[in-house]
Amino acid sequence: MDIIHGIRIGQYDFNIDTVLEDLKWRCINSKINFAAFSAGGSEQFNGTVKGDEMDRKFLELAEFMTENKIYFSFSCGHSGYFGMNPETLSKMKKIAGDYFIGCFMPELGSMFGCKAFSYPDVVAREFDNMQDAKDGFIDYVNSYIDKVKLPEELKKQISIIEATCLLPYVAESKMSFPMVEAMCGNPEIMLPMVRGVQKAHKAPLFVTYIAHEWYAGSRNDDPLKSKRLRMIYDYAYICGSNVFLLESGDLCIFSHRMKKDFNNELSQNYRTVLREFAEFLETDERPESGPKTKVAFIQGNLDGWSSWNAGSSLWNQFGKPEWGYSTPEFSWRIMEDINIRRSWYDVGNYGDIDLSGAPAYGQYDVINANSPLEAFMQYDYLIFTGWNTMTKEIYDNLKAYVEQGGRLLMTAAHLNTNSARDGKISLINGGDVSDLFGCVLNADNAYISNGGFKFYDSIMPDVMYPVDDMQADPILSSGYVKYAKSELKGGKTACLSSHYFNEDDNDKPEIAMIENKLGKGHTILLTSLDYPGAGSVYPMYKTVVRELMTASHRACDIKVYGSDRLRFAVYEGDKVYLLNTDFDSEIIATVNKNGEEIKVNLKPCELKTI
Repeated sequence: MDIIHGIRIGQYDFNIDTVLEDLKWRCINSKINFAAFSAGGSEQFNGTVKGDEMDRKFLELAEFMTENKIYFSFSCGHSGYFGMNPETLSKMKKIAGDYFIGCFMPELGSMFGCKAFSYPDVVAREFDNMQDAKDGFIDYVNSYIDKVKLPEELKKQISIIEATCLLPYVAESKMSFPMVEAMCGNPEIMLPMVRGVQKAHKAPLFVTYIAHEWYAGSRNDDPLKSKRLRMIYDYAYICGSNVFLLESGDLCIFSHRMKKDFNNELSQNYRTVLREFAEFLETDERPESGPKTKVAFIQGNLDGWSSWNAGSSLWNQFGKPEWGYSTPEFSWRIMEDINIRRSWYDVGNYGDIDLSGAPAYGQYDVINANSPLEAFMQYDYLIFTGWNTMTKEIYDNLKAYVEQGGRLLMTAAHLNTNSARDGKISLINGGDVSDLFGCVLNADNAYISNGGFKFYDSIMPDVMYPVDDMQADPILSSGYVKYAKSELKGGKTACLSSHYFNEDDNDKPEIAMIENKLGKGHTILLTSLDYPGAGSVYPMYKTVVRELMTASHRACDIKVYGSDRLRFAVYEGDKVYLLNTDFDSEIIATVNKNGEEIKVNLKPCELKTI
């Protein structure tokens, strides 16, 4: 399909009398092929005409968009009003066909993810457990969609502007395709997540909604913010986004008490970026398949972490300390470490070249634990992070995934079936996970240790843990960890918690990690009952995760390395996109295909293709 690139018209005002003239210079002259209309803010936004005359004006608008091959959508505010009646929307859809791509709705996840009572219609409910919270959220989203008056044909083309990691739960509602608001949260989490949602739900569109004026930095006159604007376009592009929508900024800077001045230098920069990106889209032919990905991080079942630093309580349960962010949510900091190359003095970094700082083909996805097996099978590695409430369905899907060749990493904490935030741990199958992990776990007879770790060689030939000789000091100790007692049932000890230099000195070494071969695949289980966000668990968890990422990279026919400011993606036909995310310094990227090297010089903030 076409790459759809556009602007929002009506974010601050909408006038049906002048909208065609606005489109001529804001879209056609700038080679922009998309406009998202916000026509329902209030009565005054609809111009001077009313009734049948206004209906005719909207139909003229649909004809204009179709004749000029400009895609469009309409969005509603929290009132649910689109600016015209459903019959008019239906007529517009019949006129425009595929050029009317759907209707957008406001950020519903934010109401449950981070903003507490910022919105007037937020549902202030108390929940007993995480399952009830998730169900309550999906019910809220569906009830909102139901109350909005849309013709039947457009109810199949609905997206919700989502700013939080509740996006996968929004996708379980009546939403048709995912949209992520950048840059409310970390785009290197949110964009892989929206791509994962798109794959899991086979959605036709992957929308990047760029709220740059408001959420990419409060200092609008800061030069780095101007550079950041083009960066989010380029990063979303190499991630596979096929719809780009700038919320505001190109007409004026309304936020943070700045004047509505069309000629201000900041808005001129927005328009320059829009024009340059449109020109780039004219010249680049990106393969439609999306970037290759071999690694996916699993957002656990019922995880309510938002990814946005605008709140720190789960599922809108403000005022309840047990629902505040804690070690499960802190596990997500792994996403801030995986793109950082390992230091020169990191003795656990192995290989002929340094491939740390990027997984296979430079990209990873974030998918929810409730995704279907078909979605899991698209990846070589699945890595759990954040909260998870285990269910039989998820467990069976993971087992089938591994049997067919997948590699799975999780902790004992992720096997808990209790959805109460502060409830007792209840491991799935009573702790007998021998069919998946080759062991039986006992959480009731847990032990606590502050020992370091001593690794054995992995049973996976391309995975190299630090220190493969047990005659060595235990490493990575960072405090006390709570472990499940484990009995091996076909699995292999991959790591011990130990205080001793020599293994023989330790009368009762405790198992900290178990590997198991199952069918064509492998599992890795950290026996910690503490989530890996705990400071004492995290160094070991990070070490294992980063080794798996590097192992995935080693196995690729195409390897890319250089600065850890380098981001890259590989598409079908071996097309490689290289992006320098450094604001100030040039970097050299090396692209190695089966031993043949190409070195590419990238200027600050530059995107190149090979």
